[in-house]
Amino acid sequence: MMSPRSITFQIQTGRLKCCLILCGFLISSLVRGQGEVRELNTEEIAVLFADAVDRAEVIDAVGVQAETLWYASGHFETRWWSSNREGRVTGRWIARDSKRCVLISEPLPASAPGWRCGKILRESGGVYRSLNPDDSTHGLHQLSALPAELKPSLP
Repeated sequence: MMSPRSITFQIQTGRLKCCLILCGFLISSLVRGQGEVRELNTEEIAVLFADAVDRAEVIDAVGVQAETLWYASGHFETRWWSSNREGRVTGRWIARDSKRCVLISEPLPASAPGWRCGKILRESGGVYRSLNPDDSTHGLHQLSALPAELKPSLP
Protein backbone atom coordinates (compact mmCIF):
# COMPACT_ATOMS: atom_id res chain seq x y z
CA MET A 1 0.00 0.00 0.00
CA MET A 2 1.26 3.45 -0.96
CA SER A 3 1.58 6.19 1.59
CA PRO A 4 -0.35 9.46 1.15
CA ARG A 5 2.95 11.21 0.73
CA SER A 6 3.91 8.89 -2.15
CA ILE A 7 0.55 9.42 -3.85
CA THR A 8 0.89 13.22 -3.56
CA PHE A 9 4.40 13.01 -5.04
CA GLN A 10 3.12 10.97 -8.04
CA ILE A 11 0.29 13.43 -8.67
CA GLN A 12 2.67 16.39 -8.55
CA THR A 13 5.14 14.59 -10.84
CA GLY A 14 2.32 13.86 -13.32
CA ARG A 15 1.27 17.52 -13.29
CA LEU A 16 4.88 18.62 -13.85
CA LYS A 17 5.20 16.25 -16.84
CA CYS A 18 2.00 17.64 -18.38
CA CYS A 19 3.22 21.19 -17.84
CA LEU A 20 6.60 20.44 -19.46
CA ILE A 21 4.93 18.78 -22.46
CA LEU A 22 2.59 21.76 -22.88
CA CYS A 23 5.50 24.24 -22.60
CA GLY A 24 7.46 22.27 -25.19
CA PHE A 25 4.49 22.32 -27.55
CA LEU A 26 4.02 26.08 -27.14
CA ILE A 27 7.71 26.84 -27.67
CA SER A 28 7.93 24.63 -30.76
CA SER A 29 4.83 26.35 -32.18
CA LEU A 30 6.42 29.77 -31.68
CA VAL A 31 9.72 28.69 -33.24
CA ARG A 32 7.94 27.06 -36.18
CA GLY A 33 6.00 30.25 -36.82
CA GLN A 34 9.13 32.42 -36.86
CA GLY A 35 11.23 30.16 -39.06
CA GLU A 36 8.55 28.91 -41.40
CA VAL A 37 9.84 27.16 -44.51
CA ARG A 38 7.71 27.38 -47.64
CA GLU A 39 8.06 25.69 -51.00
CA LEU A 40 7.87 28.12 -53.93
CA ASN A 41 5.59 27.52 -56.89
CA THR A 42 6.55 27.78 -60.57
CA GLU A 43 5.57 31.44 -60.96
CA GLU A 44 7.39 32.49 -57.78
CA ILE A 45 10.57 30.72 -58.93
CA ALA A 46 10.38 32.32 -62.39
CA VAL A 47 10.00 35.82 -60.92
CA LEU A 48 12.59 35.33 -58.18
CA PHE A 49 15.39 34.12 -60.46
CA ALA A 50 14.70 36.35 -63.48
CA ASP A 51 17.57 38.85 -63.67
CA ALA A 52 18.97 37.99 -60.23
CA VAL A 53 22.39 37.74 -58.62
CA ASP A 54 22.62 34.62 -56.43
CA ARG A 55 25.31 34.29 -53.77
CA ALA A 56 25.35 30.75 -52.45
CA GLU A 57 26.96 28.38 -50.04
CA VAL A 58 27.03 25.00 -51.76
CA ILE A 59 26.03 22.46 -49.11
CA ASP A 60 26.60 19.28 -51.14
CA ALA A 61 30.16 20.38 -51.99
CA VAL A 62 31.69 21.36 -48.64
CA GLY A 63 33.62 24.62 -48.64
CA VAL A 64 32.36 25.78 -52.04
CA GLN A 65 30.88 29.25 -52.56
CA ALA A 66 29.24 30.41 -55.78
CA GLU A 67 27.85 33.46 -57.49
CA THR A 68 25.32 32.94 -60.25
CA LEU A 69 23.83 35.47 -62.63
CA TRP A 70 20.33 34.26 -63.56
CA TYR A 71 19.05 36.05 -66.67
CA ALA A 72 15.36 36.49 -67.48
CA SER A 73 16.18 35.15 -70.96
CA GLY A 74 16.68 31.70 -69.42
CA HIS A 75 20.48 31.61 -69.35
CA PHE A 76 22.78 31.53 -66.33
CA GLU A 77 26.48 31.99 -65.57
CA THR A 78 28.06 30.64 -62.40
CA ARG A 79 31.46 31.37 -60.91
CA TRP A 80 32.37 29.03 -58.02
CA TRP A 81 35.38 28.75 -55.73
CA SER A 82 36.81 26.95 -52.71
CA SER A 83 40.10 27.26 -50.85
CA ASN A 84 41.99 25.32 -53.55
CA ARG A 85 39.86 25.34 -56.73
CA GLU A 86 37.63 27.52 -58.84
CA GLY A 87 35.58 27.23 -61.99
CA ARG A 88 32.79 28.50 -64.20
CA VAL A 89 29.56 26.91 -65.39
CA THR A 90 27.07 28.18 -67.96
CA GLY A 91 23.73 26.89 -69.13
CA ARG A 92 20.00 27.43 -69.34
CA TRP A 93 17.28 27.50 -66.71
CA ILE A 94 13.50 27.36 -66.53
CA ALA A 95 10.85 27.12 -63.83
CA ARG A 96 8.42 24.22 -64.25
CA ASP A 97 6.30 22.00 -62.00
CA SER A 98 7.21 24.12 -58.94
CA LYS A 99 10.92 23.45 -59.51
CA ARG A 100 13.92 25.31 -60.88
CA CYS A 101 15.44 23.29 -63.71
CA VAL A 102 18.96 23.76 -65.08
CA LEU A 103 20.70 22.42 -68.16
CA ILE A 104 24.48 22.78 -67.97
CA SER A 105 26.03 23.53 -71.33
CA GLU A 106 29.63 24.22 -70.34
CA PRO A 107 31.52 22.33 -69.10
CA LEU A 108 29.46 19.34 -70.12
CA PRO A 109 28.65 17.27 -67.04
CA ALA A 110 30.11 13.76 -66.92
CA SER A 111 27.21 12.50 -64.82
CA ALA A 112 23.52 13.36 -64.93
CA PRO A 113 23.40 15.07 -68.34
CA GLY A 114 20.16 16.76 -69.30
CA TRP A 115 17.78 18.91 -67.30
CA ARG A 116 18.04 18.65 -63.50
CA CYS A 117 15.11 19.98 -61.52
CA GLY A 118 14.80 20.70 -57.82
CA LYS A 119 12.47 22.50 -55.43
CA ILE A 120 13.21 25.94 -54.00
CA LEU A 121 12.31 26.61 -50.36
CA ARG A 122 11.99 30.05 -48.78
CA GLU A 123 13.40 30.13 -45.27
CA SER A 124 13.49 32.89 -42.68
CA GLY A 125 15.66 35.94 -43.20
CA GLY A 126 15.36 36.00 -46.99
CA VAL A 127 17.39 32.82 -47.46
CA TYR A 128 16.44 30.26 -50.10
CA ARG A 129 17.32 26.57 -50.02
CA SER A 130 17.68 24.75 -53.33
CA LEU A 131 17.12 21.02 -53.39
CA ASN A 132 18.57 18.34 -55.64
CA PRO A 133 16.21 16.06 -57.58
CA ASP A 134 16.38 13.57 -54.64
CA ASP A 135 15.27 16.38 -52.23
CA SER A 136 18.68 16.61 -50.53
CA THR A 137 20.00 20.14 -50.01
CA HIS A 138 22.10 21.60 -52.80
CA GLY A 139 22.69 25.12 -51.46
CA LEU A 140 21.67 28.13 -49.41
CA HIS A 141 21.10 31.26 -51.47
CA GLN A 142 20.80 35.02 -51.01
CA LEU A 143 19.35 36.74 -54.07
CA SER A 144 19.38 40.35 -55.19
CA ALA A 145 18.41 42.21 -58.35
CA LEU A 146 20.81 41.98 -61.27
CA PRO A 147 22.37 45.44 -61.78
CA ALA A 148 21.30 47.13 -65.03
CA GLU A 149 24.87 47.14 -66.37
CA LEU A 150 24.96 43.32 -66.17
CA LYS A 151 21.71 42.81 -68.07
CA PRO A 152 22.24 41.82 -71.69
CA SER A 153 21.30 44.52 -74.16
CA LEU A 154 18.59 43.61 -76.64
CA PRO A 155 19.27 44.17 -80.37
